[in-house]
Amino acid sequence: MSSRPVLFVTRELPALAQRRLEALTEVEVRQHRQITAIGRSDLLQAVASADGLLCMLSDKIDNELLQAANPQLKVISTCSVGYDHIDTDLVKQRGLKLGYTPNVLTDATADTTVLLALMASRRAKEALDIVHSGRGGGFSLSTGLGTQFTDKTLGI
Repeated sequence: MSSRPVLFVTRELPALAQRRLEALTEVEVRQHRQITAIGRSDLLQAVASADGLLCMLSDKIDNELLQAANPQLKVISTCSVGYDHIDTDLVKQRGLKLGYTPNVLTDATADTTVLLALMASRRAKEALDIVHSGRGGGFSLSTGLGTQFTDKTLGI
């Protein structure tokens, strides 16, 4: 049995984060090595021996989980902007530290908004469907031209 604290991670992480996790030596990492959510019963079993928990927004952190948790559990961190899936009052009552990732998606959300606006204005989905279906018969002045943003006011 390891004397190092146990960190349980409920999902496989993106490649760079996964490599960093695997390089940790000061904790014993246990992990649900799937890209799909861990089953509830498996999660309840895993937290029974965890000193730290890195969860995802699909993992409900509630009274049932905290009752099943190791009494030595010290920290819960969620890999999400929000923490609606965590009963923060219970976490606070237990004296646990809670971490989350505020603003981590702000730029990505803005980028995706601009991407979708450009795709919609230029009818990109329609054009891709034509290409993928093999229905494209060459250039046309009446098909898929969309709208330019030139001299337009955009509000986001």
